[in-house]
Amino acid sequence: MKRYKYKISGLYNDWCQITKNDEVYHDGPLIGLIIPINGDIVITLNFGSSIFYTYKLRFYEDLVIGVPLETEYIKNSRPYIPVIFTKEEFAELRNITYVDEKLLSKITECSHHNLLEIWICTLDGRPLCENFHELNNEIFGNIVAFSDESIDISKLNNILNTPLQIVSNNFLSSKVITIYIDSNKIIEWNSLLLENRDYYLSLDEDFALKQRK
Repeated sequence: MKRYKYKISGLYNDWCQITKNDEVYHDGPLIGLIIPINGDIVITLNFGSSIFYTYKLRFYEDLVIGVPLETEYIKNSRPYIPVIFTKEEFAELRNITYVDEKLLSKITECSHHNLLEIWICTLDGRPLCENFHELNNEIFGNIVAFSDESIDISKLNNILNTPLQIVSNNFLSSKVITIYIDSNKIIEWNSLLLENRDYYLSLDEDFALKQRK
């Protein structure tokens, strides 16, 4: 599993660069990186660009998860890169950002809805909607095909409507399944994995979602 690395620079040690596998997740001011917004504790990352992505922080077992902020992602179609810290990685980030422990105590547990948000936001070219319910209907109501005949919309709905868990994506022989969505144009979403007859919702190179048994 690839690890986050942090580098502090600047005359007043006020600039923070976060990388993972040499990819830049943030390159900007340290102040304001982790702040409270409307009752949530969020981290705002720019991935080395001028565009900022806001994630609500959530606890999930021994992980700290970044959940895309709904008021942002429903208004744009760009993909969100999943942000998932181990507790050790987040503890290191907390130490360099000087975040108050009382603030972090307000981070809540990751819900089933949050897990679905993370997965759905990996879709590049999402339709623009007014809320998550509308986005959910627009995506899953317009699926026209899968690249593998072993799965259909009924099986996918069964996966989405049962408890999910985050697992390490360390599969060596998994098959990538593409979902085809007709939303004014055909969108190809390489978002499913098939491993030993089990289906997984792919998040990134390190993590996936599977049905909790």
